[in-house]
Amino acid sequence: MELVAHYPFHPTLIDFLNKKLATVETFHGTRGVLRVLAVTVRNLWKDEVAVPMVQTCHLNLRDARIVGEVLGRTGSSDLLPVLNADIGGVDTEQLEGGRSNAELADLQNPHPQGYPMHEWAWRVVFLHSLVGRDQGLQSELFGLTEQQALFEVAFPGLTPPQVQTALAEITDSAFYLRRHEGRYYASLDPSVNVALARLRRALASSERVTSLLDATARKIVRTDIKNFHVVHDVSAPEHVADKQDRPGLALVALGADTIDVEACVTTVGPNRPRTQQNMVFLLVPDTVAVKDFVGREDTLFSTQQTRAQEMYKKLQDLARWVVAMRLLKEKPQDYGINASRLEEQEFDIRHAEREQALLTAVTQAYSSLWFPSASGHMRCTEIKTAGGEGGESTIELIRQELVKAGELVTAEHTGQSDLMSLSQLCAERHGGAGEAARKFLLPASLARVGDALRFRAGRARRSDQRYLVPLSYGQRREHQAGRVLQP
Repeated sequence: MELVAHYPFHPTLIDFLNKKLATVETFHGTRGVLRVLAVTVRNLWKDEVAVPMVQTCHLNLRDARIVGEVLGRTGSSDLLPVLNADIGGVDTEQLEGGRSNAELADLQNPHPQGYPMHEWAWRVVFLHSLVGRDQGLQSELFGLTEQQALFEVAFPGLTPPQVQTALAEITDSAFYLRRHEGRYYASLDPSVNVALARLRRALASSERVTSLLDATARKIVRTDIKNFHVVHDVSAPEHVADKQDRPGLALVALGADTIDVEACVTTVGPNRPRTQQNMVFLLVPDTVAVKDFVGREDTLFSTQQTRAQEMYKKLQDLARWVVAMRLLKEKPQDYGINASRLEEQEFDIRHAEREQALLTAVTQAYSSLWFPSASGHMRCTEIKTAGGEGGESTIELIRQELVKAGELVTAEHTGQSDLMSLSQLCAERHGGAGEAARKFLLPASLARVGDALRFRAGRARRSDQRYLVPLSYGQRREHQAGRVLQP
């Protein structure tokens, strides 16, 4: 019945105007309320905003007349920097970047129907901070609880969980909005997020960010993994050594820009052919474009190169967050923040979450495994991992993909069916070689080879040690070109 009685205005809007703003003498009571309602209805009609009722969040603070009424007549003009930086006001476009923090949050996590849920939710917090500022949280007029904010913002098109998501983002993204003792409010006191924002701007072109990304990439797979000779920071063929006792897993550097995977497999540098071409695997991140490769997702407006650059920018932004938090935690007083303020805002928890988010994002960026296949061409397979330090999950995924592709034979594959499959493969590919292969493919021989044995379906050759010695990637290319290879 209360909704019907106040329609088209939501009861919480009427309560806000009458029980909060109207208590300020200079707001002029009922006359002030009527002026605000009239301008609000006009703005909604002009902007064609489809909402079932007019709520507090719909007071357009980008309209100079509304701002004059609610800030000027309540003596809160000193909060204009809060309005412009966090919520969005008349002068927001004059700021660096031209967008408020709420606008940026709406761009990063947009509402399915396009409602500016962050700006509306944060706007309500700001409006409820105009009265009772002198007493702060001791005053019932100052700020509001999450439950109150849900009533002020939510409607059938904007659900309570979505409003909660918008409110939760205040902790990470707002400069002046706070949540303390269960209340949301605006404050001009030095803010942790303001300090972090300044630090992040100063780190825009810092070597600290690049160094952190490189160090994080080295955590993806440790160098002491027994199955592979792991090499980090690869950007050229000469970075991957030849003639190793194990297959080489090369992790391409995040900032390599472009990598020539075929050159890394066939050479050890300019005019230096590689001997063990079958022993090279390259783990390429999404931040690096592969030379001469055209992906399925390439279009006129989105190429492999542009997607790689966008991904690297995202990782740089995450790294800037982590570096800024490390610097602030180390010496908070240098940035106008008391150490106690960090404890109040659960800074250590936020810091740990950012560190883990960076590690996970970098791990997931290494999603493409390139290696020379039995067909004589470079092959790419997708590696998906949930992330984690050490690389065990990544190595296991690589092993599974290679076994599935028939590019890896381990000591476990010594059963009769496995041996028959290999002998049939040799017979199909090389005719008379099938009998030789059947004589050769003995369990004892495979067992000696162990986990490091890789059998490629090229022309099998027999050495004095009775191991399968596969043709190199370059030899298979010559074989496909019609050149005769002698055993």
